[in-house]
Amino acid sequence: MMNRKYRIIVLLIFLFMYLFLGAYIFSTIESSNEKEQKSELLQTIRQFINDSNINNTVLQILLKQVNDLYKKGYSLDSEESIWDLPNSFFFSTTVVTTIGYGHMSPSTPVGRTACIVFALFGIPLNAWLLSEISEAFKKYFRRLAATCSEYLQNIGITSVKIRKYFSWSMLASAVYTLIVIIPAIIFWHIESDWNFENAHYYCFISLSTIGFGDFVATNGTTKSFRWIYKILTSFYLTTGLAFLAVLFNAIQVREQKRAQSIFSPLAMRRYSKDVETRAKKEDVFFPPILDNIDPEKYEKNSRQETDIPSTNTEPLTVFQHESSI
Repeated sequence: MMNRKYRIIVLLIFLFMYLFLGAYIFSTIESSNEKEQKSELLQTIRQFINDSNINNTVLQILLKQVNDLYKKGYSLDSEESIWDLPNSFFFSTTVVTTIGYGHMSPSTPVGRTACIVFALFGIPLNAWLLSEISEAFKKYFRRLAATCSEYLQNIGITSVKIRKYFSWSMLASAVYTLIVIIPAIIFWHIESDWNFENAHYYCFISLSTIGFGDFVATNGTTKSFRWIYKILTSFYLTTGLAFLAVLFNAIQVREQKRAQSIFSPLAMRRYSKDVETRAKKEDVFFPPILDNIDPEKYEKNSRQETDIPSTNTEPLTVFQHESSI
């Protein structure tokens, strides 16, 4: 069987090949439709400017076209298509990771059908990769937790509960700093109109797959750096999801143990009351066998109560059985 390390590498390669395929498909389908809608809007704007008899109907049509293009992420400020290959690659990443910012969406029937098919195969592939990465890093986290606990014991902290609390708190802080704080600082310096608060918010909302779409990376980059930036951002989102999943899983396990420690005594009390109640009900039909009752007498009385005739037959031994034959 293939080692987990090699499985992760192979899955990463397959996933990025799949993302490039999706980028080509979505760019081919949606870019032509974008050009048509942009040209229609420009024609409506020219008619609106040249027409001296401006009425409410023409204005409503113009505003509707502008609003539709804005919802789809189209822009008249730039002649470049938002469905170019780098943007389509990033869109494919948001599909398979289920982040779904909503800043781009297919508007043609063919594009929407292709998105469904792409998600049907891409989401399981990404989930498989995330599970492999999560399982690999869980082992490292357990080793690091044991090392931290051993270090705390060496410096004089003898309580197991305190050592466990401090070691896991230190690991959780380190993971959060690694996958959220440091990338937020990087995005803060790359995205020109973001501050650290926006970048921090974007990283957490993206990795938790909430994906509001009010902040989306890859918008404030130069043309030459766009491909590299979007590939690295896609890699960050894919692997960061696995790290944050491990952190969320650790928090979930801790909360479950805390809930069990709170509710288990209550459940045991309720269980004890149910047992007592059931025992009282059963006492009506099955009287308790006291220590001072003779078992033979109890068996004889029970047979008489059930109208079963008592037979006083002595058990035959092997020798008696042979002599009778």
